[in-house]
Amino acid sequence: ERAVLLMRDRLARNPQQAEHRARLASWLSNLGRQEEALAAIQEALDMAPHDVHCMGTAINVFEHAGRRGEALHWARMALQYGYGADRMRRDPELRAMRDDPEFQALLDSQRTGNSPEPLNPSPGGGSS
Repeated sequence: ERAVLLMRDRLARNPQQAEHRARLASWLSNLGRQEEALAAIQEALDMAPHDVHCMGTAINVFEHAGRRGEALHWARMALQYGYGADRMRRDPELRAMRDDPEFQALLDSQRTGNSPEPLNPSPGGGSS
């Protein structure tokens, strides 16, 4: 909770820090404050739609919120923009996603050198 308060204070002074906003989203998600986490990650993604660190955090935040479709969207986007598939394979926060056939196909496409199909930077429609 203290880290959340400190980050909110930092963002009040400098609100254009997308990666800080993403970090805040992650902490809020871990605290079970999903609506706040979703709002914070969406702000981060709106500010920096091609930032792979924000995308990587978005995967976790959406997955924790039970919004697998959006988590998969951001996994696909992150891979397209250079986020490492090995990092996703090792991330303990994504353990449950590793059993998802679509997520596995995304990771496997990186192993074979096939790029995932291009997508728009917004999941547009909020599938869950």
